Amino acid sequence: MENCFVLGRKIERLIKEGRLKKFIAGKQYEGSSDRRRRREGEDTRRGRYSRSVLSISDWARPTRPAITFSDADFEGVSPHEDDPIVVSAIVMGYNVKRVLVDQGSSEDIMFWEAFVGMKILTDLLMPYAGTLVGFAGDQVTARGYTDLETTFGKPDNMKTITVRYLVVNAQSSYSILVG
Repeated sequence: MENCFVLGRKIERLIKEGRLKKFIAGKQYEGSSDRRRRREGEDTRRGRYSRSVLSISDWARPTRPAITFSDADFEGVSPHEDDPIVVSAIVMGYNVKRVLVDQGSSEDIMFWEAFVGMKILTDLLMPYAGTLVGFAGDQVTARGYTDLETTFGKPDNMKTITVRYLVVNAQSSYSILVG
């Protein structure tokens, strides 16, 4: 489209110089054809475009269907209110995945595999004399406890707190259990 404007300007220049007199019929050249068109009230594409850019037209946002759920959508589905919440946390600079948030737990537990994986010195473990007893009656001996800086949340909404973890040597599919 720019080429059309350039060509138009070149043709106007040739007309001004008088090189195209034999090709122009009727009226004598009155200067720039754009100015003449504006005087005569002709509508040019460029003029329509510039006027439309400066105008504000009514525009309606396309409507989208509402997403709703009714009781019929829940037939045969049991609510999952007891599903576990599994998050990630940053502990001592390590991004620890598989952190189970268990509101029924009375202790914050770090499993030995995660403790070793973060290369935390065993010197940081404080002695713990008790044993943990699960709901099934199984007992787990604790290696000790340690206080570690732990960050929860996303970068735009983070909270760092000191958590006292009880470190246990037991098998688990989680790295940490936060109560």
